[in-house]
Amino acid sequence: MAEIISYQQAWQNALTALWDECDLARPWHDDNPQVRIHLRSPVAQVWLLVDGDRLIGAINMAIYADQPACLYYLAVKPDEAIKGYGKQLMEFAQNQLYELGCVDAMLLVRDRQAKVRIG
Repeated sequence: MAEIISYQQAWQNALTALWDECDLARPWHDDNPQVRIHLRSPVAQVWLLVDGDRLIGAINMAIYADQPACLYYLAVKPDEAIKGYGKQLMEFAQNQLYELGCVDAMLLVRDRQAKVRIG
């Protein structure tokens, strides 16, 4: 059964591989330091969807005072698509934001993610 957990360093290689597989990584952008910088920020959260020792998906959140929260790097392994995992991650993120009192959020999607279905 898949569960959502907060980011742990032990998952970093799997997370980087997931971003590569989902075409989120960029050659000019080293994601390993980016995650470390992101995690040191008091406004940032990274959540992982795991099933045992398999990383299935992830989502990053950044919450700012008086601004919409940003949801980005939403990723689900392509071979796990259409199983509802993206929806599970989005609902989790929305609940987290609601609990924090955030009433407005933006989901950032790269134009190269044409296969992403919102709704």
